[in-house]
Amino acid sequence: MPHLPLVHANIIEILGLQNLPEKERIKIVADSINLIETRALNQIISILDKDKQEELTEILDKEDEVRLYQFLGDHKIDIISIVEQETEQLKQELKNDLADIL
Repeated sequence: MPHLPLVHANIIEILGLQNLPEKERIKIVADSINLIETRALNQIISILDKDKQEELTEILDKEDEVRLYQFLGDHKIDIISIVEQETEQLKQELKNDLADIL
């Protein structure tokens, strides 16, 4: 599957992971990106009708990034806003989890 854009910002900074050891940062970043992409795709799928869902699935299966962005544009789907929203939600969840631990 082609990766969705993580906007202009650095995910390490957005999630406040600068002080973690590199090995842990790498794992958390990879897991975070996968989670954000999954949530963003679920949000996109939820607003599409069945035919458009099938078309999007076909595009994703073929890993056709050009066609993916064309599809998103054709359907007026603001992927940047969706990814920003999901990234902010994950950031808040991580902060809440950290607060519960401490």
